[in-house]
Amino acid sequence: MPVSQVFDRALQLALQLDLFSDLVTPAQIKTRGNTANPLAQEPVPASVPVTPLILPTLPVSPVSSVPPVNPPAVQKPAPDTGSDAVRPDVRLRHCRCGDQIISYTLSRSSRRSIGLSVRDSQLHITAPHRVTISAVEEAIIAKQRWIRNKIQEQQNRPSARQRSAQQWSDGASLPFMGSALQLGFDPARKRIGLASAQRLELPATVQSDEARIRMLVEGWLKQQALQIFEQKIADFALRLGVTVRQVSLSSARTRWGSCTTQGDIRLNWRLIFLPETMMDYVVAHELAHRREMNHSPRFWAQVEAIYPDYRNVRKQLQQYPISSLPL
Repeated sequence: MPVSQVFDRALQLALQLDLFSDLVTPAQIKTRGNTANPLAQEPVPASVPVTPLILPTLPVSPVSSVPPVNPPAVQKPAPDTGSDAVRPDVRLRHCRCGDQIISYTLSRSSRRSIGLSVRDSQLHITAPHRVTISAVEEAIIAKQRWIRNKIQEQQNRPSARQRSAQQWSDGASLPFMGSALQLGFDPARKRIGLASAQRLELPATVQSDEARIRMLVEGWLKQQALQIFEQKIADFALRLGVTVRQVSLSSARTRWGSCTTQGDIRLNWRLIFLPETMMDYVVAHELAHRREMNHSPRFWAQVEAIYPDYRNVRKQLQQYPISSLPL
């Protein structure tokens, strides 16, 4: 706006607000027609000094060449997944079951169902990514009796630290299919092998090398286990009327066996330490999966068809944690 227009506008506002009634002299008052100027209602004495009008200087802002500042971006709030959402990491949690608390670790995976296992007297759960804590704890409550029994069983077992360490010296005893083999060393022997039903001999040249003895014994045990497993699976598969594509050994620390939909069966070689009845049960269990890939009543009916006493042997097997075995 030009400065002259600013001045005129300021003067008009001042007159409207009666700002100059005590600042002008009668000689400055003008009239128009018969209408008196409202500012001339009272004459002002001549002795009143005239105060000059000083209008403030109104700065004129130049047009800025600075580009406008963009407003800050608004951050969208994180989606509300509810207090029931679970972080995908593994952590220790606690679930109230009646008047007791069950502690458990939770991990996430791409599996489709909730998996529960008890290892080292601790409940471990693996759940799909989308399953909520509420659903996980509902599964714990539903299985709380099984969980408590498993934890109690493992707490009552001697730990691996409590058991006596396996000896590899001459005359040491080694479990084998529920019995015991005595270790011996023979200068004339070139390879490890049975000298009798109760004696396993090694070349005398390795007698002072404990690591070498252990390696030779473990290799021999695995060889024996595979031969026995293959024979038992062939016999049991014929009785059940199923086929098996391949038999192999497993060194798992938590499972005795597994079976795939393609007919591949893997058995833990450490079954060679246990009584033959337990070996038979595990073989029957895995072969039953060739008909039922689950643990439904139909599955257990298949197990019973080839191993009627499976209930008792299964309970006995629970008293032999893999961690308690010599190798």
